Amino acid sequence: MGNHLQPYSIFNLSFNGVLQNPKARKWNIYDAAGSVDIADDSIINYSGNRLPFNPKLLFNLSSEFQKNKVSSFIKWKYTGKREGNVANAFQLAAYSIFDAGIGYQINKNLSARVLASNLLNSDGLANFFGANSFGANANGVTQDYINDNPDASFIVVPILPRSTMLTLNYAF
Repeated sequence: MGNHLQPYSIFNLSFNGVLQNPKARKWNIYDAAGSVDIADDSIINYSGNRLPFNPKLLFNLSSEFQKNKVSSFIKWKYTGKREGNVANAFQLAAYSIFDAGIGYQINKNLSARVLASNLLNSDGLANFFGANSFGANANGVTQDYINDNPDASFIVVPILPRSTMLTLNYAF
């Protein structure tokens, strides 16, 4: 879903998002049990589970302003709670990120912008890769594994911390 609103020629408001039920009707995974011997292989049925890394709600809301030589924007990105793996053993928490920027057209060739990403320095996990051991993957982590290993470490991809930058653009 998405929408775009421009009540004034100098102001723009945009929204886009996804509202979904990311549930698998039929989902089987072949498990080689960590060996080349097919005698210990099995098929695991995850039918009815939610798809990993797919939130029910995901959206972007932004506003932009531009008048004469000045422009600015603010953007809110929201990623909802989602499953951390195919077993639905745990969930990754929802998070929000705010980005903002302001720009100025110095002359016909030169412009400057200040941009800030993750303005409020929010925390969040973008992805999960599993236990911090050789050969591990996200799907090997079950609720039993988490309960049996309360001090285990995991490989994750956090959202990036706050960053700011100044850009100068020269157009020939």
